[in-house]
Amino acid sequence: MDEISSYCNDNLNCSGVIHRVPCAKGKQKYFWYVELDKEWEEVDFVAMVENMYKYDKSVQQHVFKFMRIFSQGNISFPVEEKTTASSNSKKQKKNGKSAGKQTSASFSPLWKAQDAKFVRPPAGGDVGLHISIGEQPASALGQAVKFKVDRVMHYANQNMGPASDFDSAVHVVEYFALRVTWLTEGIAQCSSPHITVATLSFLR
Repeated sequence: MDEISSYCNDNLNCSGVIHRVPCAKGKQKYFWYVELDKEWEEVDFVAMVENMYKYDKSVQQHVFKFMRIFSQGNISFPVEEKTTASSNSKKQKKNGKSAGKQTSASFSPLWKAQDAKFVRPPAGGDVGLHISIGEQPASALGQAVKFKVDRVMHYANQNMGPASDFDSAVHVVEYFALRVTWLTEGIAQCSSPHITVATLSFLR
């Protein structure tokens, strides 16, 4: 077992409570998850993961893949610039444009491979570190569940290139997560249960 997994099992409360929040999009009505204790938020998992994977060759290969996508111009960065009538009325009248019209521009960060940073995963709303689960019966809300951490796993972003849906300034290359095993039976799953604790991303 790796050091991070051992630390979690030995020092953290490996239990949580089943919650749900309305889904903003998609077919599902609710997003179901297990909320972890506050102490999980206080652990510097980013530093742990960086120390473990900073020189990992497979992770670096995914960084180079991102750079190829970037160099081919397949990543766009739209920037909307709002103008106001008070500051631009004369210029707009001269150009035949109405006051308050929005214009758009684009920019390209001068990224290099070494600019990729180990950072926390982009957050969705008020949901912090958690374990995603499948749809549960309504009676499961508030139920306490237990788990153990098996290992650290990592995988490339399947939608590499575009910004995160949760943070437009973050372009995720790699996700790092803790694979867990349930000690409580009867939990419906949507995927292999895990806690995403860090990413390797390009920031703008």
